[in-house]
Amino acid sequence: MSERNTLIDDKSYTNLEIGAGCGDFGKKFYPKCYLTDYDANLRESCELCHIDWFCDAHELPWGDNRFDTIILCNPYNYGFNDDDSTDKLMKELLRVLKVTNSKIILISTKNNKHCNPQRVSTRISAFCKKNNISNMNVSSEEIDCNSLYENYVFKEVLGDQIFPSCKITIDVQ
Repeated sequence: MSERNTLIDDKSYTNLEIGAGCGDFGKKFYPKCYLTDYDANLRESCELCHIDWFCDAHELPWGDNRFDTIILCNPYNYGFNDDDSTDKLMKELLRVLKVTNSKIILISTKNNKHCNPQRVSTRISAFCKKNNISNMNVSSEEIDCNSLYENYVFKEVLGDQIFPSCKITIDVQ
């Protein structure tokens, strides 16, 4: 699945948000950012749809070594559920991520079982070991989303407001 709102592949856009939903976090906090989501129904369900490209996070339409930063805000039901889903997602993210000096950022709540810091760290360690990767480091920090991302409202898939409490960074050196 790959559907565009408009033809977009401006090389000056160096950031990519996966699973943006109805929000525009990437565009607000990471300049020159494309927003993607799998659910094309967002055109009708969002008050204002900011999505640049509807696509599967496991089959991104961009070429290799394209982005400096990939952002995921509170992902649910994909990504770090088990070793297989981590492997599939990370291989695709690393394909479109620049080979060095790049990063993957996850903004999450600690109670999101799909991407809490311990789960992500464990899954990334297993992924690196399995794929003989030594240039990735995972770090996490507690955040106050109200001060760090002032005036931005984070919402779950069903529309309930949430308050992210951690930022996980996967550095690729």
